Amino acid sequence: MRVRAKFLAVVIVLGLSIQASATYTVDILGESNGSGMTSSIEVAPGDRFSGFVNLSAATATQSDSAIIRLVFDNPGLIYNSNWFAWSSPYTTGGIDDFSVPDSTGSGVIDVNTFTDGLAPTDIDIRFENLTDNFGDFFETGTLISFELTVPASTLPGSSYTISPVPDTFTDGASFVDAVAGDSLTVNVIPEPATSVMACVLSIAVLARRKR
Repeated sequence: MRVRAKFLAVVIVLGLSIQASATYTVDILGESNGSGMTSSIEVAPGDRFSGFVNLSAATATQSDSAIIRLVFDNPGLIYNSNWFAWSSPYTTGGIDDFSVPDSTGSGVIDVNTFTDGLAPTDIDIRFENLTDNFGDFFETGTLISFELTVPASTLPGSSYTISPVPDTFTDGASFVDAVAGDSLTVNVIPEPATSVMACVLSIAVLARRKR
């Protein structure tokens, strides 16, 4: 309601019609074990990874409100308290942060974590915020950073895909177009100790055969 009220107030005061302005591309990138930001990462069961909602644009683009869904192909990733942070000038957990689940929550992402009226069967979360002060804008770069954990019970060889679904961005009284870019693929790999043990066993078997 606050977002709509803000739009209406700006339109009345300025006498402007709401029109689309510029275009964002929304990418979901990840980082694990010093990999740097990339669209495909490797994570062992029980380990955490960092994710990023990145905005890019071919021309100068800015926004003062954002609504984005992240859609998961499989349930099960775990979030804990303080699991995400908005970049300035947005405020994480402030009165205008309507994200679901909120930044202080903890739980497992599944079909019940957030329910979108137009896609009720999606496994998703929703980030929604607007800047606290009129005239403050975000341009491009990392809009949101988040941290999730792969369940310890996840089998190596499994994967999770996190895809962006842009909903609404505004620049004052104008809407900003946004399109989905890269999704993030989280590939689950064996624990390092498990890999080393498998290598040792293989060497031992080969040595025994040579005898």
